[in-house]
Amino acid sequence: MGIALALSAGIVIFFHFLIGLALLIVSALIFTTHYRLMIDLDQRVYHDYVWIMGIKHGKAASFEKIDYLFIKKSRTVQNMYARVYTTSLRKDVYDAYLRFSETKKIHLVTRESKRLLVKQVKAWPRSWG
Repeated sequence: MGIALALSAGIVIFFHFLIGLALLIVSALIFTTHYRLMIDLDQRVYHDYVWIMGIKHGKAASFEKIDYLFIKKSRTVQNMYARVYTTSLRKDVYDAYLRFSETKKIHLVTRESKRLLVKQVKAWPRSWG
């Protein structure tokens, strides 16, 4: 989506400067927005935040210890409406959570395949921000 907006902005900016500039800004926001989790085991602090254009949005919190990481299977339903009919798509997804000693838990990642989720979690911290 970010690439499509950037290309569109490059073309539109010559005809309508303000619209092209707005598309370019939205494209920059898409490219620079990331969910990140930072855990400092020495200070016993974690920072769960969204990183937007170099600015961190989120609060840091302390913890005593990390109890465990767990995977939970969930079912999602997506309804698609047309003029004549309605279709519901149901599928299973897998969520990884990290549980801290104070019974706080944070959501890490969601994947449609348990195998891919386990692979990404095992690769952490290299695979995440």
